[in-house]
Amino acid sequence: MLMRHISKNGDEKWRVESEVWRKVTFRHENILEAKHREMDLILCRNVMIYFDQPGIERMVEVLTRSLRRGGVLIVGESEYLACEVPELERVRYNRTTVYRKRKAGSHK
Repeated sequence: MLMRHISKNGDEKWRVESEVWRKVTFRHENILEAKHREMDLILCRNVMIYFDQPGIERMVEVLTRSLRRGGVLIVGESEYLACEVPELERVRYNRTTVYRKRKAGSHK
């Protein structure tokens, strides 16, 4: 699936194929005040190291609200959510931890 939708160009940089690119909305948000909702994927890699614990908790709260049910939050390889977030389930994928927003009615 990766090779079908993403390729390297002549400069050895990754490029998303236009078929996918047209379906994706890329945006920069203030992660402490994000207002966009219903996102399928949030990439927030190597950001938590710049926040204290209350800042991390606020950021995670905002990002969790921004995710669609079943959506995924990806954080840095050495990062993890140091606070309890019942709406998110932790999933290990290779060396990365991802957090998936639980479907309605799905609790542990």
